Amino acid sequence: MKVSILSALMVFILCGAGAAEQVYISPFLYTDWEGKRISVEQSAEDLIMKELHRQDFNGAFEFQKTGGNSSGEIYDSSDAGELCRILGIKKLIYGSVKKSAEGWYCELKLYDHESKKDVRVFVNSDTIRDFDRMTKKAADDIALCIKQKYGSSSDNGDKKFSLAFDIPFCLYWWTPLDAAWNKSVAGIFGLDVGAETRLPWKGSSIKQRELYYSVRGSLSWLYGKGRGDSYPLDINLISVKVPFFINVSLDEKSAVAVGAGPMFEFGMLSIEEKYESGRRMLYRNYPAVASMIEYSYLVSQRFKLKGCSEVDIYTVKEPYATVRFGLGGVWVAR
Repeated sequence: MKVSILSALMVFILCGAGAAEQVYISPFLYTDWEGKRISVEQSAEDLIMKELHRQDFNGAFEFQKTGGNSSGEIYDSSDAGELCRILGIKKLIYGSVKKSAEGWYCELKLYDHESKKDVRVFVNSDTIRDFDRMTKKAADDIALCIKQKYGSSSDNGDKKFSLAFDIPFCLYWWTPLDAAWNKSVAGIFGLDVGAETRLPWKGSSIKQRELYYSVRGSLSWLYGKGRGDSYPLDINLISVKVPFFINVSLDEKSAVAVGAGPMFEFGMLSIEEKYESGRRMLYRNYPAVASMIEYSYLVSQRFKLKGCSEVDIYTVKEPYATVRFGLGGVWVAR
């Protein structure tokens, strides 16, 4: 009787232990943006599996690699289906990791052999220094997908995204696009300094070019001098703006950013009018919309050169616009 009870318990335990469904991870394909094979210090597969093992799947899923001897890189769902058929597995994670001089781009897929298709695509990107952070985000996305799609457990909401800020700056030559201003002002120059961070949104690509999003907060100071044939005047402008950017990597070192956002400007005008002694101080507060196009070139891992152009449209009773052109850089503080 004791032997029968013990045997039943062993069968129950073994069945319970074997109840977890196996999800396999195949070797990823590692290349640069030109498609050339590269090597990495630690594989994304190992880092992702390590993070997945920390997740709570309520005992419903376990993760393991297919192994180097059993499979090579998987290029598409046809390869994934063939591997699943050969190894007799139901779910497979496969994909590719690409490297540029600025960062990493990861595109992974979850293949379900029962439905014979990729059921989810996971796209993540991060800076060149944050390979681990990118793989952790990919693992979090995979875990959340499996929990929601297959109902293993609820998401615990522990996902975190650590912000890291670049420091962009630019020296501007500011030109008014208003007839009255052009008659009175010789030109305005100044400095713009800000802090910019990537948004924790899934990246994507356009024709093999990495696309990612960022937001910036910046402070500008501009100084203008009146024309010699006009009234003596001095202008000081201080503005704050918060633009949102779409960034596209052209190659490993160069990128283009297009952005727009709200701006608020405080201006001080000192003018000596004709037939009047002394100077008058005039003040103004103007809301505006700032739009920018920037080109950057990576000189080193910590610094980029940058060309800047900006058009500001002032939303006042009689709207007008200004344009700026400048040169600057970005201190990559991450």
